Amino acid sequence: ASPDVRENDISGNHGEGAYLSGGFAWLVNNTINDNEGSGVHCYLTNPYLIGNLITGNTALRGGGLLNEGSNPQVINNTIADNTATSQGGGVYNTFVMAGVIQPSNPSCTNDIFWGNTAPDGPQMYTNTNCIAAVRYCDLEDFSGSGCVGDVSTGLGMIEDPPLFDTGGPHPYALTADSPCRDAGMAGTPNLPALDLAGHDRIINGVVDMGAYEFEEGIAVPDPTPTAARILAQNRPNPFNPLTVITFTLDRPRNLTLAVFDAAGRHVATLLDGRVEAGPGSVTWDGNDDHGNAAPSGLYLYRIDLDGGEVETRAMTLVR
Repeated sequence: ASPDVRENDISGNHGEGAYLSGGFAWLVNNTINDNEGSGVHCYLTNPYLIGNLITGNTALRGGGLLNEGSNPQVINNTIADNTATSQGGGVYNTFVMAGVIQPSNPSCTNDIFWGNTAPDGPQMYTNTNCIAAVRYCDLEDFSGSGCVGDVSTGLGMIEDPPLFDTGGPHPYALTADSPCRDAGMAGTPNLPALDLAGHDRIINGVVDMGAYEFEEGIAVPDPTPTAARILAQNRPNPFNPLTVITFTLDRPRNLTLAVFDAAGRHVATLLDGRVEAGPGSVTWDGNDDHGNAAPSGLYLYRIDLDGGEVETRAMTLVR
């Protein structure tokens, strides 16, 4: 199986946050926090882990990410403040005997590994027969005791405090002075259009490290509803066949709410006209304006308000 799991809150479980086995799963833009087990456990699989916030999880090994006989692509994740009581507070890589040795050889790009704790290999522990390839990452103390085992560091590596905006609405977003800003690898493949906060993932061809792309004002709360704060995440997500999009207006507004595919092509217009103040909602049935069923995949829904305010969020349709 190759599940596509996006934009979920996987938190507070009495066990692991996500368990992936076999196939080529996609785990994208999820918040995976405070689980009593590894945030993500990969067993004999080669998944794509992209844009996830993995924090506050606790396990024996691999508090943030546990790889067993797996080769994940680990891209633009923030893996921070996880705990292992033995090895690999952030990441633990080990092999599996399945007739032959199946190693774990993760490839990590544009990630932040910071503040994880363990008696051995607090940021990353790589067992024998395994190798972790890491590039364009902020990996705490990788030149010292932060990592144990075979960790191959390539271009673009830093080990400076990422300067999270701990006082803002997204406590692992980057501040203006963060060394992780514009420090990711240009041309990184497979990135979603938006980051975990709904901001453009690639800005002027440049990408930041971690799960959040820095934008001016991302961490400044504003009590006045604007386009950046009125559009809620659709529910359910992923969905089939229906999903509900909700929003809240501070006053009567003229607006358009439309759906686009991942390439920016128009799919359907859900609302177009004047809407009264207060909460509102609209249902999308997964069809385009001509009644044709849209295929599975990532879609963007955008609200355009009079006055020029615009907000875009992402959703996943699974047929």
